[in-house]
Order: sequence, then C-alpha cells, then structure tokens
Amino acid sequence: INGQTYYYKIVASDSRSIGRFSPIIEASPQLAPPDNFKAVTGGESACIDLSWTSVVGATGYQIQRSSTKSDGPIFTIIAIISNTLTTNYIDKSNLINGETYYYNIAATDSRHTGRFSSIIQAKPLLAAPDNFKAVTGHESASIVLSWTSVLGATGYEIQRSSTNNDLAEFTIIATISNTLTINYIDKSNLINGQTYYYKIVAKDSQSTGRFSAIIQANAQLAPPDNFTAVTAHESASIDLSWTCVVGATGYEIQRSSTNNDEAKLTRIATISNTSTSNYIDKSDLINGQTYYYKIVASDSRSIGRFSPIIEASPQLAPPDNFKAVTG
Repeated sequence: INGQTYYYKIVASDSRSIGRFSPIIEASPQLAPPDNFKAVTGGESACIDLSWTSVVGATGYQIQRSSTKSDGPIFTIIAIISNTLTTNYIDKSNLINGETYYYNIAATDSRHTGRFSSIIQAKPLLAAPDNFKAVTGHESASIVLSWTSVLGATGYEIQRSSTNNDLAEFTIIATISNTLTINYIDKSNLINGQTYYYKIVAKDSQSTGRFSAIIQANAQLAPPDNFTAVTAHESASIDLSWTCVVGATGYEIQRSSTNNDEAKLTRIATISNTSTSNYIDKSDLINGQTYYYKIVASDSRSIGRFSPIIEASPQLAPPDNFKAVTG
C-alpha cells in the first residue's frame, strides 16, 4: 500500500543450511511522479499551460510553483486537483509576463502524497494580437493593418518583409506606444503590385510577447477619384472624366451594356498620357441606351483597383443653330 512502511530482512542458504538473517531494513512504496510533465507559454497573456500523464492509483495531483531555482527554492502549492482524469492545468495566478517560473507535481491518493516530479520551467508572455489583418490601402502604395488590442500591453511593434521564406528578414516599420491604437497605415517605400508580409507583437514595460502569424497584402494604385459619366454634346457619345492618380502612368476604361452578375465589361480605351483626365466614348453607342463604365490606373509594374461602376445614356444632340426671328 502506497505510503505504508514495510520491513525486510534477508538470509542466505545452501543445500545443507540457512544462514543468519541480515539486520532489518525498511522502506515505503509511493505513488510515482507523473510522467511527461510539461510547461509551455499559455495562449493568453500571463499564463502557463501545464500537462502530464496520469498516474495509476492516484486520486488527484498537487502542483507547486517557485519563482527561483537557486539553492533551497521555496515552492508553494498553486493547485490541488481531485479529478483523477485531469491531466492539464492553466496557471494564471499572479504571473508576470517575461519572468521565469518553476514547477513540480506529485500524485496523491487518500493516504499520502507521492514523489515529486523533476522541476520544469516556462515563461508567460503577452499574447499575440488577435485578428491581425492587412488590406490594400485606399491610397496608392499603402497597406492598412488592423488588430485587436492585447490586455496588459503598453504598445506594439510591427515588422515587414518583402519575402516569406526561411531566409526572410523582417524589419521594424512601426513602434506604437499608444495602447488604444489598433490600426496602422504602412506607406513606407511600398511598390504598387508587390506583396508584403507582416507580423505584430505586443509589448509591456518588462517584455516582448509572442509574434502573430504572418499575413500578407499587396499595395496597389488607388482607383481614380471623381469618375463621372455624362451625356456628351454630340449624339451617341458619353463624356468620361476623373481625377489623376499619383504614380499612375496610364488608365484603362471598360464598358458594358448591362450591370448584373453576368455583365461583361470590355476595354474601350487604354490611355498612356498621365496628364489625361477625360475621354469621350463614341464607339458604337446607341442613343437612349444605358452604358456602364469603370476605370483603373496602371503603372509599369501593375494594374490598380477599379473604380465603382458608373452609368450614363447617350442622346441625340440638340439641333444646332436653332433660331427664331420676327416674321
């Protein structure tokens, strides 16, 4: 029985006789320490996940913790677990992110506490910001980043790379000290059409937390603003105009005679003059019919984002030189 003391003696014998008995010795069997006792940084800030393999015959477990591992560390009980099926525990009791903590565990039954495991260690860290997202910015050559704030964080660090492989080098592009900030617009030397990779980490006064998963987005030329379509002065024509896009080297205009899920917009004009901000469409238009247009800016490397679809109808022009004179 675990915890009970047993006494032993031994004697040698041969074919003719039994010798003298040894002195009596004693020992107590004990519950074995749980195997595979592990401690890892928890999913939340300021927590550590502990796990182990259950011990046959145990009715529970006792977990102890210390903040030092020097000679004579002082371990205190942080958890007494009475469910024999439990093989994990999350320690959230007054942990400080970035500090190392030391743990041991022992199995228990109704009579005694078994032998303690070897000491293991782990560090709690600030959690990685959730919902980290990167989307093409409204402006050309920009990417908008957003995330959910981390409890206990005093700031964030954002890193960027133009590659995402084993040799990728991430560099800091922003250090944010306002704990309420949950977004950032990256405009630092981005090239339209190129993919960029980002990760973010929360920080406090003592430590840097865990980095988020890597996300990606493309910087693109912005859609031309103020894209308008109006009936032109001539019959069967529509005047299109827009505001020039910084960095664009040209524009592409597309048109459709329908505007539904099956609509097919086809290119009607490619404009390479960067200063051009208008175009008169006269290509096979029918007076009275509605036409739908969208426009996109381009440069030598990429095509940007299309504008919203706009519409207009060509009409017969009013008769010229309409005059009235006294009869």
